[in-house]
Amino acid sequence: MYIIVQYSRGNTLFYLRNRNQEPINSKVVAISKTKYNEGLLQHIYSILSQTNHSVKEIDFVVIEMNDIESIKINAVCEVSRYLEAQLNKNIIVTNSIETFNYNEYLKKYKTT
Repeated sequence: MYIIVQYSRGNTLFYLRNRNQEPINSKVVAISKTKYNEGLLQHIYSILSQTNHSVKEIDFVVIEMNDIESIKINAVCEVSRYLEAQLNKNIIVTNSIETFNYNEYLKKYKTT
């Protein structure tokens, strides 16, 4: 299972998918620009708990934040490092969630 996080025009989109890349849950939220990282983490936990899943079941997190200049964050790497430290999961940054090779990472980060 994995989570896709996409920041777009002031909203953050969350997609929870299973290993077959089928949708389990999704949501769109507006997260405050102040303490963005903490809000992001809170919503990741929320989407997992809504579906009776836990962080232990997550293989990786994919983030696409092409419009990050509008948030008061220095860089995408700041977000990815924060999530990696808090979730203890691999955080993968991509420019496009549409062209991202999910199969490659599902094989690479298979949960045992």
